[in-house]
Order: sequence, then C-alpha cells, then structure tokens
Amino acid sequence: MAAHSGKPGGGEALVAFFTKLPSLQVPEEELVIPSDLERYGLSEVVNRLLGRDQPIPFDFLVEGEFLRSSIGRYLEAHKLSSEKVLRLEFVLALREPEQSAVDEAPEWISSVAALEAFPSTWFAATLYDGTVRLYEGAQMKLTTRLSDHGLTGAAALPTSRGSHLVAACQDGTLKACGFQCGSGPSSGAVSSQAGAKKALQACAIHEDGTLLAAGGWSMEVCVWNVEPETFADETAGKRKAPHQAEAKFTLAGHSQVVTALSFGKKEQFPFSLLSGSWDCSIRVWDLVAGSGVCNWPVARAVTSFTLNPSMPQLATSHEDGHVSLWDIRAPAHSSIAGAMCGCLTVRLATDVAGCQAAVLLFAADDTGRYGMTLPRSRLGSTKAFGTVGYPWDIYGDHGASGGDFFHEEC
Repeated sequence: MAAHSGKPGGGEALVAFFTKLPSLQVPEEELVIPSDLERYGLSEVVNRLLGRDQPIPFDFLVEGEFLRSSIGRYLEAHKLSSEKVLRLEFVLALREPEQSAVDEAPEWISSVAALEAFPSTWFAATLYDGTVRLYEGAQMKLTTRLSDHGLTGAAALPTSRGSHLVAACQDGTLKACGFQCGSGPSSGAVSSQAGAKKALQACAIHEDGTLLAAGGWSMEVCVWNVEPETFADETAGKRKAPHQAEAKFTLAGHSQVVTALSFGKKEQFPFSLLSGSWDCSIRVWDLVAGSGVCNWPVARAVTSFTLNPSMPQLATSHEDGHVSLWDIRAPAHSSIAGAMCGCLTVRLATDVAGCQAAVLLFAADDTGRYGMTLPRSRLGSTKAFGTVGYPWDIYGDHGASGGDFFHEEC
C-alpha cells in the first residue's frame, strides 16, 4: 500500500491519521496516499503505521462523520482540494453481534443486574418465581428467594463488601438484600419497602446508596431513604426479623405503567431521578423539590433507558424491538412541546418482545461503543437465559451489521 510524504499528484490525496485510543497512537504527520482508498485500504495503511503483524479493522471519521466512500469521492463531494490535509480519525470497527447461552432457568427471567463495576463478572437475574440467581461468568453460584411473589425488575450497587440489590415485586413492595461475591457467595437478610399501591415494575438505587426508588402499575414513583436495616447482614446464621419501611414521598405524572428508573449521576444530573413509561415519555424529577422538571416524549412505549456517563446522550429501548439514541442537547421539537428533536434508531430485535426486558449499557472504554444486553426466554418447560451484545458507535450513524440502522425523522 503506497503511502509517502510530500505533495499529492494525480489520483492522490494528503491525509493525517489520529485517534483517541491511547494504545493505538500513530505519528500525526501528513501522508500522501492513493485517493481511491476506502475503509479497507485505509485500515491497511494504519496497521502498517502501527507495525502490527495481526491487522485490526478500523473505521474512519472526518470531522465527526463516518467516511463511507473513497477519499477521492469525499473530496469531490465536499469540493475540497486534494492538496488540503484531510484529518482522519480512526476507531475500532464494530464487530458482529455476539450471542452466548448462559443457563437454564426454571422460570421466566425478568431482569438482569451487574453486581460489580463494569465490566462485571458477577451478575444477578431475577425470576418471576420470586428468586434471584447469582452468576459468575456462565456459572450459576447461588439462588436466594426474596419473595413469594414474582420479581419484575432489579438494580444493584457495588459495595466494599459485595453488592446491594433491590428488586421490584408484584405485591407492590420493593425487596432489598445484600450479597457477597467471591469464593463463598452469600446473601443477607431481606427487607421490604412499602408504599406502592399496585405491582411494581422497575427500581433503582442511588450511586451513594442513600436512596431507593421504584415504580409500576400505579403510575407513580416511590422514593425511600436507605436505613441501616435495609441491607442488614445475617447474624449468627439467622436472619433478622423482616424490616419494612414506608416511602419518603411519591412522584405522580405518568399516565401508564412506569417501566424504568435511574438516579442521575452527581457529575451530570445531581439530585435528579429519571423515569420511563409506556406513556411514551421520559420524565426528569427534582428530588429536592419532589416535583417534575421536564417531560421528554420519545414516540414509543419505553421498556428501558440509560444515560451516557461521558456525554449528554440518552438511549431508550422500546416494545417494538427498537433502541433509540437521543442527544439531550438537541433543540426542542418544532410541534411537540417538550420533545427532543432528532435521534438515531436501530432495530435490535426482530420480534415484538425482543426489548421487553432490555438492559442497556454504555461501554466505558475508549472505542465509543455502546452495548446492549437482552435477557431472553425460550418457550417450553424451561427457559433459556442468554445475552446478546450489540456494539454501536455513539459518534456516528453506523452500527453492527446485525442491526437495521436508520435515522428517525422527528
């Protein structure tokens, strides 16, 4: 692959490669390359600059937009001279979706929660028979019963001694329990938080461990203070008497079941709580005032959502198998009051139930990839549990070939 320094001639272009990936830095110098090179050829050039024996596939961006043509056609389309230095940012190319079978569960799986900081090797799955199953990798390590009623959602917070887990319950209570991971996993006493008028569907725990929240079919969100007895340890091999706490306050505003909750990060949205609902909206609540701040219509019933920890982006999953990526900074919709305008949407599931219990995660690495985990169930006497990971580049409109990506018109 010809690449050299100097001035470009006919059929050549002047480029400079750079990346934000710390381990793949190259000298940011001007190079003359053939102008008919596309992604594959440009990847070869970068791999030679890196001196790699095993090549890595790359994607390339120009001023934040993915390059989807040859260098020459890009210069022609943007009316740029071949003597102008074209700065190309390279990122890791997105892989095909990965699927792996994990376990055979005796009942439908409602939710999955990581018990450690991302990437976590320990996670918990809640079932509709009222139990929680703890996994280390692909191995099931512990089963604990939290309720005689079905568990519909879960959230976890890593601690110095293990993890605190809360689970939404169909009897309208929020169950809380401490877990210790490691060579001898164990669970603590189970406490109950009351206050919801109907079955719960979603829950959340604050990053500092001081607040809990849950919502469901009452269309309200209940908030509780975490007390010393909430995550009590086992004492002398016996559990303490069940502890039950009443809600600190409730937040009303949704017109359908509340399906997803998340406390805002202190660095981004301090003293805030976000909720998603089948009423096709995301609401932001002020925890200090105990009232709503704003309401974002998102066009589809929400089953799950997550906030990007590094930039103002919101990802929502929906009952029709779609996942949408929203820019919170986008201007308001021209005709729908309070709605965000413009989003990127991808269909990740081919069936309607594909994203019913989706768990969305933003990858915390330098590649800018966004991952989605889908709890899955199989028809029959036993239900298979597995995960599907979809990488999605959050800086552009290109994703893995396993998804049908398109821009949604608002």
